[in-house]
Amino acid sequence: NHVLQKAVVVLRPEGTDFIIHEMLQRANGPVLASRHKYGCRVVQRLIEYCPPDQTSELVDSLLKDLLLVSRHPYGNYVIQKVLQHGKEEHKQQILASIRNDVPGFASDANAAAVLGAALRHCGEAVAKDLAT
Repeated sequence: NHVLQKAVVVLRPEGTDFIIHEMLQRANGPVLASRHKYGCRVVQRLIEYCPPDQTSELVDSLLKDLLLVSRHPYGNYVIQKVLQHGKEEHKQQILASIRNDVPGFASDANAAAVLGAALRHCGEAVAKDLAT
């Protein structure tokens, strides 16, 4: 955990490809890592420090199980990082899911944190849209 996090922070982005590759080789690897006490931190660092194009496939995998990951005590932090550092298309996918179920996101403590991150990181227009 700590070694992988440090590697992501210190290495050039292309030096972390092996981490992303390993996660993607396992069935539901990114989702499982995001829902793990320590794995979620590695996924967060990848999203934070690697270019969005490099983590795009990893994020695509996460978004297939967005509700599951968003409602998880560790996974919600990963989705928050996508809202903060991810590609615009990924942010829009998350926002569309939130728009479709604002009460569902608001009623779950972990998913509500994702909703809060959307309000903080996606602009005033999005905040107004979600509030209506």
